[in-house]
Amino acid sequence: MSLLLTVLAFATIPASLPSVLDMGIPCPSTSARGISMGESGFVELTPTGALRNPALSGLLGPGLLVEVSGGTRLTMEKRLRKVYDEFGSSIGESEEAFNRHISTFPGGVSATGSGAVGIPNNVSITAGLYRPYSFCYDYDRMVMDESYVETARERLEVSGRASELALAACFAPSERLLVGLGAGYLFGNRTSRWVVSYVDPTADDVLQVTDTDVSGASARASALYRAGRVAISAGMDYSLSYELTGDEQASVSLPPVFHAGAVYEPGNALRTVFTGECYYSARSDAEREGADMYDRDAWGMSAGVENDLPGGPVGRFGFSYRSSPISRALDRMAFTLGLGFRLGDYSLDVGGSFSPGRWRQVEVPDMVSFDPGDSLVVEESSTTVLLSIGRRFEL
Repeated sequence: MSLLLTVLAFATIPASLPSVLDMGIPCPSTSARGISMGESGFVELTPTGALRNPALSGLLGPGLLVEVSGGTRLTMEKRLRKVYDEFGSSIGESEEAFNRHISTFPGGVSATGSGAVGIPNNVSITAGLYRPYSFCYDYDRMVMDESYVETARERLEVSGRASELALAACFAPSERLLVGLGAGYLFGNRTSRWVVSYVDPTADDVLQVTDTDVSGASARASALYRAGRVAISAGMDYSLSYELTGDEQASVSLPPVFHAGAVYEPGNALRTVFTGECYYSARSDAEREGADMYDRDAWGMSAGVENDLPGGPVGRFGFSYRSSPISRALDRMAFTLGLGFRLGDYSLDVGGSFSPGRWRQVEVPDMVSFDPGDSLVVEESSTTVLLSIGRRFEL
């Protein structure tokens, strides 16, 4: 019985799971152009970006612009624990687990239209479906006793995603000012499967499956001002509701997220574009069934550069930094790059990001462990590649 309780306690501490079993791993960008320019989401010059920043659709040009995206993610995780000799002295670190997981996912499909018959020329409308959160995670390890003898095999699989069906509209009261409003319906599912198989044939194996549905609604508002070659934008994203149903039932109250960003086009022969954005949310005010969820607020920033390359393709690169409301140890930085190709009315973009991380279990609060001084160290990385295809139609 004591061994079972120990394993049950340890099952709550997998790496990345502080995010996966919380609100999910955020996907700040679901297009190849956005992810390659610092994972930009608020100043992402694509139809998907216009869903997050409704005022942005006024910069996407006339006609109907349609884009579809999808990608793959490779996550790697290594767990280390200190090894002690018979006198209690540390003699190094033991690799307890080394996990790799590859997953494919749909990024989104979206369209922005302006200049259609019956719609004023200063109005743009965007609609689409995209993936703001992911719950994918796989974990496998060998459970050993104090003498480093295998006692069980443990595996945890978490799958699912949250999708948002969104609509946005942009109105340009003047040539310089754009104002946008948007709304979205969030829906998805998270399934976790935990299996423990014991070496001792007399011990009962463990199988625990949890299935949770996610639903919610959100509203957005933003404004964009064009001053010469610079476009400055600010906006707010507010969650009207966030509900968990199924095996886990809870009502979550989230504070608004405030965004600001800028796009700069110097106008040189290489047609360079610079983007930068930041966000802030008072996540310390978030509540789950009336109880506080976090002790920290969340903020982040990103920057990207786009430039024509010799021969025709467009090169992009950038970086981002995003804080975690769970713990400072889970803050992450990402390095991004990508290429874009234009073939008549079609566009083909590929982009990728790489984000490494390292944290100690004792640095993450409220995580159950064998003891408060557990020496577990987690090294992890996430590599994401996105492919986007778009086409512009005349209206």
